[in-house]
Amino acid sequence: MDKTIFLRYALELAITVPASAYCFLPASRYYRFRKPVVYLAAMVEELFFILVGSYLGMRYSISSFYMMLVSLLVFYPSLLICTRLEWIKVLFITLNACMLTFFAALYNTYLTAPWEQNLELTWQPRTSLVCLLICLWVLVIFYPALYRRLPDLFEQPLLDRMWSWLWVVPLVLSALFMWVMPLDPSLMLKGRIRLVMLILLPLILIAVRLSYYLWWWIVHNMTLHMQSMQENSVLRLESKRYAALQNYLAETRTMRHDFRQHLRVISALARSGKQEELTAYLDELEAGEVQNVSLCANTAVDAIASYYDDLARNHDIRMNWTLALPRTLPVSEPDLCSLLGNLLDNAIQAVQPLPLDRRHVEVIGRMLSEQMLGISVTNPYAGSVRIGRSGLPVVRSRNHGIGLQSVQALVKKYNGSMDLSTDDGIFAVNILLYPSETAGK
Repeated sequence: MDKTIFLRYALELAITVPASAYCFLPASRYYRFRKPVVYLAAMVEELFFILVGSYLGMRYSISSFYMMLVSLLVFYPSLLICTRLEWIKVLFITLNACMLTFFAALYNTYLTAPWEQNLELTWQPRTSLVCLLICLWVLVIFYPALYRRLPDLFEQPLLDRMWSWLWVVPLVLSALFMWVMPLDPSLMLKGRIRLVMLILLPLILIAVRLSYYLWWWIVHNMTLHMQSMQENSVLRLESKRYAALQNYLAETRTMRHDFRQHLRVISALARSGKQEELTAYLDELEAGEVQNVSLCANTAVDAIASYYDDLARNHDIRMNWTLALPRTLPVSEPDLCSLLGNLLDNAIQAVQPLPLDRRHVEVIGRMLSEQMLGISVTNPYAGSVRIGRSGLPVVRSRNHGIGLQSVQALVKKYNGSMDLSTDDGIFAVNILLYPSETAGK
């Protein structure tokens, strides 16, 4: 075995190490396993490929460029196994890594052409070291885009349909870099070809880097605009709910006033011994379905719970209430009513498209201790729900789910925690609030 040729191939294939960083950095938020495990597996895979590839290249005189292409394509199934990203996003990441690696190889070819013009092989060890340095330089330039910008873009629902064709961009650039790769170093030294390429190629790289930033900036601002629209929608919903709740409270006050009048009539009939008239009057009240059911000891929570109980009944939705809350709450009543109202808005809206036998919502609220208040709302849902990086559902509907942003803000206000789960078609929101930690603030 010729150790010199083996070493040369090993140095040439060493650029797949930064190339693997091009692949794994954008997926770092989505690993299925712990990062040390993923990085160790990637290092073992890289070492194995460099050793085996160097041996095969030395024995069969295979171009290291094509072997490098094979190694990058191997990263695709590795990323699919290691990450939770959709296959189309993994494809974009892999092709983007190919594009950056091919750029480094192409630029190195033109940069070191004077060293290679009299050699039979395309590269020698020192040119391989220069290529490795170029790959590291590209990694430094693209690190913010790979580590922060691309993962941010993966989170954007606006781009969900665009990934099906966005992968074509790095594919075309990769093919372009492969196509202009010179086969004979001496051709690069004729005329001004080498000088032009040494200037043009970095400009292309800078243009790609700027396009990534511009792409992120546009999507980021569009997202901020949509969030502003969502907040305005939340405010409109809050205003409508407040008006409806005011009407409901007025109706409740009227019912309670009327109920007192009914009690006076019942009392008078009972004292006078008019049993038949009393029975007829009670039958008439029962036929009129006069109800005065209390769902919670706290008046404000009872009012909003009664409002949504009536709303759910009008949509044939069963409500299971367990509101074991004290008459005097340790948290702000408007805050708790806003939190509960937003959760119930989403739950009722989510179950409306379901069959009648699945239209049910379970609400639990109780003091778990003097310093801890727990709220839980559980309901089935139709379709699929994906939890985004923010911890909230990623939805395409402009109305459904937007109230959870307000809920999340209130949970943070009380230094609490909010856990969302979507298992087996059941959407569950479990919230813990710590009222004592906000006392005096």
